[in-house]
Amino acid sequence: MRHALSLLIALVMCLGLAAPSPAQETLLTLKVPSLSCEGCRSSVEAALGPVKGVRAVEMNLATKAVRVFMDEGGRSATRRVVDALAVHGKKVTERTESAFEGMRGVPRERLAVLARGVALKAGFEPVPPSDLAALREAGLTHVRLEFEPGRIWDAESHRVRKPEMDAVRGAAAAALNAGLGVVLVAAGSEAPWTTPDEQGVVIEVERMWSEVAREMAGLDPAKTMFEVAGIGAAVPSDEHREAAQRALLLAVREAAPDHTVVLWTPSDRHGGAGLLANVVFAFEWEFGKAAKDGAAKIAAWGKEQKAPLYCRALGALAPWEQSGGWTIEKAVKDLEARGIGWATPGLDMPAGPMSGAPGARRVEGAQRAALGLAPAP
Repeated sequence: MRHALSLLIALVMCLGLAAPSPAQETLLTLKVPSLSCEGCRSSVEAALGPVKGVRAVEMNLATKAVRVFMDEGGRSATRRVVDALAVHGKKVTERTESAFEGMRGVPRERLAVLARGVALKAGFEPVPPSDLAALREAGLTHVRLEFEPGRIWDAESHRVRKPEMDAVRGAAAAALNAGLGVVLVAAGSEAPWTTPDEQGVVIEVERMWSEVAREMAGLDPAKTMFEVAGIGAAVPSDEHREAAQRALLLAVREAAPDHTVVLWTPSDRHGGAGLLANVVFAFEWEFGKAAKDGAAKIAAWGKEQKAPLYCRALGALAPWEQSGGWTIEKAVKDLEARGIGWATPGLDMPAGPMSGAPGARRVEGAQRAALGLAPAP
């Protein structure tokens, strides 16, 4: 009897009937001629939000294209999307389907770029190429390039200041040339035009991000990302934060449609990620006893929303000193076990990953061990 059962199992496996193959994540690219305004964008999102299997949606009003990222492909999945759009008066005239490797529209190779990073300042003293090379050699994958909005943007003329913008672009290019990815970040600012109004609107910051993205759009989109999570000197209240971030996302999308954008996770972890495509959701490592629980809650939110996550700052936890029972070493291990990328404070901060003077910085053995980096050669 046992022999007969073994033969039966072997026969089923040979016939390819042992188990169904996993569903292939799919990208549907649709042509919708009536797509023309922000109202159309809202209509498409309302149509596709309830559709089974839809992870994220991206629209280009100029080209009349809608990209739909789905859990699986096939005729029935495509039909669900096309029919849902038709109900809302959006007729599809062309459609193509292709396999997609990523999460909510973010290619896996871009998530790999966010694996391990460090914060740098842009537009001040440039980081020597040798220091960037040392970061790459140690196993860092990206830099968080922070610029000061008040220095780079002229709010009176609504234009970037060219020398400062050139410095930021040069710093980004240097990091890319060293084999590092770049996350461009607007640092906190005391410029009055960066403060949100009572509705959470920061129109001048939207203008700034639109022009900054336009200036940087020529850099490799596979390795250059825009973080619009922070909004100047103040952040809108939870009530308005989602709308404010969405406005900044659209400002970047208009100028750099192929680049990945980083947004905040909802502060209460109860809000949804929406139908936002090619977006990574960021958070900061908490302190003390709540650190691990906080990471677990954020990871659970990301899993539920099928949204990629990124720890934009490991806080003030030093690799060699405990803070509230936690070290950077523990934080890094916890995050990497959850598949979440991270970034440390800047090079010259106490918890930074390098020692030494500019041009001769090194990632020492203790720092490498704490951050899980490659041993020194």
